[in-house]
Amino acid sequence: MSDLEQEMASTLTKDLYLNDKTNSGLSDTVLASDPLRKTQYIRLSAQWDKQVDEIHYSAIPYVRHRTNDYTATWNQNMPAVESDVTTFGLLALVNIEHDNNSETTMGLDIELTSGDQLSYQPLDFTTSGWGADTYVKGEKFYDDTTDYTSYSPYIQHRGSITESLDFTVGARYDYAKYDFDNHLGVYGDIGHGKLSLEDRSDNFNHLSPKASLNYHLDDNSSLYARYANSFRIPTAGSLYHLTTKDSGEAKAVDPEVSDTYELGYKLNLEQLSFDTAIYYMDVDDGIVHAYNSNGQRFLTNASRVIHKGIEFAADWQVTTDWSINLAYTRAKHEFDKHDSYSGNDMKAAPEYIANVRISYSPAEIAGLTTMLEVQSIGEYWLDDANSSDSNGIERKEDGYTIANLKARYQVNPALSIHARVLNITDKEYVQEAEYRYGKTKYAPGAPRTAYIGFNYQW
Repeated sequence: MSDLEQEMASTLTKDLYLNDKTNSGLSDTVLASDPLRKTQYIRLSAQWDKQVDEIHYSAIPYVRHRTNDYTATWNQNMPAVESDVTTFGLLALVNIEHDNNSETTMGLDIELTSGDQLSYQPLDFTTSGWGADTYVKGEKFYDDTTDYTSYSPYIQHRGSITESLDFTVGARYDYAKYDFDNHLGVYGDIGHGKLSLEDRSDNFNHLSPKASLNYHLDDNSSLYARYANSFRIPTAGSLYHLTTKDSGEAKAVDPEVSDTYELGYKLNLEQLSFDTAIYYMDVDDGIVHAYNSNGQRFLTNASRVIHKGIEFAADWQVTTDWSINLAYTRAKHEFDKHDSYSGNDMKAAPEYIANVRISYSPAEIAGLTTMLEVQSIGEYWLDDANSSDSNGIERKEDGYTIANLKARYQVNPALSIHARVLNITDKEYVQEAEYRYGKTKYAPGAPRTAYIGFNYQW
């Protein structure tokens, strides 16, 4: 469980980023309302396992609850937003081991979620500038309940074709449904650019197959090939919390579908393991906004994005006390089909991501593990348009490299203490940047930050 209360902040203009990185990015008017985000989360689960001869049964029922209350400081009128979501779920499977060293797994995932969403005006307020408007305390912008139901049966079989060649095949079927219940009681244009929809339901379904081959070159190395299909559905907010710029028509969209192909090599030695792969991911039927003859937006399947790259990871046990772990991926993320961005790179998609960890576990201090971690990301575009400024300089961010220290001490079998210091050099860096509406906004990275905690289990 967690209970969090934090002061809210926004992104910074270039001038603020260069001169006052500690600035919240919020106006004095917004700060006067003491905007906070308060969120509580709790999850409870249990696991039941039973082995009967060559058959293993497993079931994990769970329940989780989350609240999230905040002020939408990015809007001039600073509306309050409150949400309350409760989920009941079940993960169940049966694994059968066959006589020929193959196995079959069948399972079912179920999720039942109900979420209440409320947005209202907490104080009288008149905005300024273009589109100025007057808001009255107590006005509601949306007030609704959305029930989400999903059922996902799946099956997977693993076996051998020859002594050196293994295979895995499987498929998963997903059915998801939203039931939207609007409590406002009024529909259509409700003012302030907001659109209120009548009660409705939307459902999605998809079959996701997968397959892989693994060829053992010898006892320590292998080559593998994988294919996997997956999908993504639109969020409830994108379907039901609309503005007058959107079309209120209940236009159906298909799930966003991806196909991933991967070729790789694995090596496992006594002190060294190594894994490298090249991959190609085709994300088709991308869910984007399009416009009707009245200039209103609506969701439709109209984009295609290609992700391709190479990645590798290595784990080296240098000595009994020392080990080194390395992970690196270099990729290109490109719009293959889009009304505006075909041929462009996606924004906020770094050209590389790297992580190096050096761990030290001294034999003289049983239970102690320390780690130096270096994280690095490469440059990325600030917008999907891949634009340049008035001087012809491409709008890109350079990325960053920072170092962290982490430690964990197992006091006894039940109690452990952990600590970490992030950004140990107190480096000033941009964690995230974006170019929108003619302005570049920056989210500064956190300065040197320390955490300490403990874990107790019985």
